[in-house]
Amino acid sequence: NKLLLLFVFIQRSSKMAKESNSKKRKKDSTDGSRKRKSTASNPTVPTFYQEYCELPFTLSTILVDEFDCIARKDCNSPRSLHVLPAKVTVKQVLQHYQRKRCKDTDENNLQQTQHNEKIRRFCESLALLFDDALPVCLLYGEERPQYLNLQKDETLKLKRPCEIYGSTFLLRLLQRMPILMKAEPRKEMDELGPLIADLVVLLQKNKQACFGKDSYREAQHDELLSWEKQSSCQANNSKTIR
Repeated sequence: NKLLLLFVFIQRSSKMAKESNSKKRKKDSTDGSRKRKSTASNPTVPTFYQEYCELPFTLSTILVDEFDCIARKDCNSPRSLHVLPAKVTVKQVLQHYQRKRCKDTDENNLQQTQHNEKIRRFCESLALLFDDALPVCLLYGEERPQYLNLQKDETLKLKRPCEIYGSTFLLRLLQRMPILMKAEPRKEMDELGPLIADLVVLLQKNKQACFGKDSYREAQHDELLSWEKQSSCQANNSKTIR
């Protein structure tokens, strides 16, 4: 059953990657065989993923278990949604990473100052990327009604997505980073890559603190998809007839 879930999860990610690639595909002005040869000799995305973004098994299982809770299609066992705002948000994780990796230094230590500034810009940029990517490619279809409801919540109107969503959504972002960065220059990818890999290490070392507080709740009626609402009505009608 776990293997089946993993297969479905990978299928969704693969489909998303193919859709992203098709949007960015340019017109082929060169010979088809030369293009295939060039692609084979320069596998940028797989290399970047394997070197920097590949999640260890302990973190991958978190996404598989989450997928089981959220995308469950069993009417007898209602699917779940993350309780939001999360107890440990993406912004809090990035702030913790920045505190751990930035060291106190005096103004005369130029090298350390530049290192701290690099970490700060990395964390700020990743938070901004998360905010932009969340509604586009980080949500399952089952989570979109919840997202739309949060947009109407007056108490959360001034909060950014990175201040609402938790660490598990950060894992989703890291998993999709090779696709999101495909158009970036290789030099920039190699500069960011080690920082991304280092962040993955920190998440793994602090797995319990980052993901142990994840909590779920049953989806409410206005958060159900159309087929779920229809199934719910049919179930209620059958109980009434009995």
